[in-house]
Amino acid sequence: MTKPLSMSKTRVLAFCRPYLVPDFQTMFAGTQDHFAVSFLTDGRGTDAQDTCDAFYAAYAAHARCDALDDGQVEDIRQRCRLMRNLDRDEALRRIHAIALALGAALDQMQPDVVFCHLVDEYGLATLSHLTRNRKLPFVAYCGSFFSGNVLVVQNEHGLPIAIREPEEDDVSAALARLQPQDFRMDYNIKLNLSLVTHLRKVARYMAKRVWFKVLGAVRRDPLNMHYQITPYLGQVMHPTWYPRASHYSDDWRAELTETRTILGASHWPIVYMPLAFYPEASTNYWVQNRKMLEYEAMTIKMAKCLSGHALILVKEHPHMMGGRDPAFLNELKAIPSVISVPPLEKSNAVLDASDIVLLGAGSAGVEATVRGKPVLSFASSTYWFGASGATFVDLDRIDRLPLQVQQALADFEPMDLDARKAFVRACLASTMRQAGGGTRWPIMNKDDLVHVLQVSAGAKAEAGGMPPEPL
Repeated sequence: MTKPLSMSKTRVLAFCRPYLVPDFQTMFAGTQDHFAVSFLTDGRGTDAQDTCDAFYAAYAAHARCDALDDGQVEDIRQRCRLMRNLDRDEALRRIHAIALALGAALDQMQPDVVFCHLVDEYGLATLSHLTRNRKLPFVAYCGSFFSGNVLVVQNEHGLPIAIREPEEDDVSAALARLQPQDFRMDYNIKLNLSLVTHLRKVARYMAKRVWFKVLGAVRRDPLNMHYQITPYLGQVMHPTWYPRASHYSDDWRAELTETRTILGASHWPIVYMPLAFYPEASTNYWVQNRKMLEYEAMTIKMAKCLSGHALILVKEHPHMMGGRDPAFLNELKAIPSVISVPPLEKSNAVLDASDIVLLGAGSAGVEATVRGKPVLSFASSTYWFGASGATFVDLDRIDRLPLQVQQALADFEPMDLDARKAFVRACLASTMRQAGGGTRWPIMNKDDLVHVLQVSAGAKAEAGGMPPEPL
C-alpha cells in the first residue's frame, strides 16, 4: 500500500541540460527532508544519470515509441528549431529515440512530479508530452520579466501555475518599476552595436561549432544530442548581419507624421508591433498555432494586412541586433505604412506614441497593459494574457486584423490604479523568488521550490493520480 504523501518524500525527476546540472544540484541541496530527487540530463560529462546510452540504442534500432501518438510527434518535430531543419525521417527517428529513453527513465524513477527548465527543444517537449500522457504534474521555470523572480509554468506552451498570493508591497514595487519612461528589462544582456563586438560574436559562434563537434566525439555523443541545435539559436552568426542605420528610421517620430500625411491617414490608428526574439520558446512553444513558426513570413503577412488601415510602428528586439537576416527588416520597412523604429529606442516611448499593440507572448504586453494601451495577442497561454483583457488573434484569420484593431479600440477602457495592481498581482502569482548562486540559470528560492513541488504533487494525489488542473 502506498504511503500517504505527507508520510513519504515526494519523488522528483529533475531534468536539465548537462551544463546546468551543477545549478540544479545547488538548488535542491538542503531539500532532502522533503524530496527524493533523481537528476537526469541529455548529455554525458556530468555525475547525473543521462539518456545517451538508451537514446543511441533506440536510434540504432530505428525503434518507435508507442507512448506518443503521431500528432504529438509531429508537434514536437515542428516546434523544435533543430528538428524542423533536419530531414523529416531523421527528425522522427531522433524524437522516437529520445521518447523511449525518457520513458525508460520515468519507469525507473517513478516520480511524483517532473521538474525542469523552460521547454525550448525537442527533448524537453517530448518529456512534457510523456509526463502529460502519464497524468503526472510537470513544472518548468525560467527567468521572469519581473526582476528578482522566476516564472513557473506547467507545460510546453508556457501555461502559468498560479502558485502564490503576492504581497501588496511586491505588487506596488513591481508596478512602480514599470512606470518610468526609460524602463527597459535587459535580462542582464549587454546591448552593444559596435562592429568589433559583432565580429567577436561571429567568431565565438564559429568556435563553438568546432568545439561542440570535438566534445561530441570525446563524449561518445556523435549526434551532439543537445549542442547540434547551435546553428538554429537566436544569436549573432553572420558577419553581414551587422545592424546598419539604413535598416531603421533615422527619426521615427518625424517619419510617422510624414507617413500619415503622405497616405492621407489622419484617422488611422497607430499599431505597435514589437518584433520577437526568435527562434525562442515564447514563439516556438507559447504560440499554440504553429503558423507562427514561420515567424518572419507571418509578421510580413500581418503588417501587409494592416497596411492601408493603420500606421505600423515596428521595432527590432534589442537582443536580436545582428542575429536576424537584414532582408527581413528591409522587406518590413518597404511596406508603405510601416515605420521601423531603431532597436535601442525605449519600448515605453513607442507605446506612448501608439494606440494599440499587436504581439505574441512578449513582455510588451505587460508594459502596454500597465500604460493603458489595448493589446492584441496570438499567444493566449502566456502568463499575462488573461488578466490583461487582451483580444485573441486567430492566425488562421489574420484577414480580420483591421476589424479587430477597430473593435478593440472601441471597446477598450483603461485600467485604474486598482485594476493595474490586480493585473500585476495576477502576473506575479505565477512567479517564485530567485535565489543567488546560479552560474548559468536562475536558481529558485528553496522555500518556494519546496512549495511549488509539494503543491503540484499534492494536487495530483488528491485528484487520485491526476495532475492538477490549470490554476
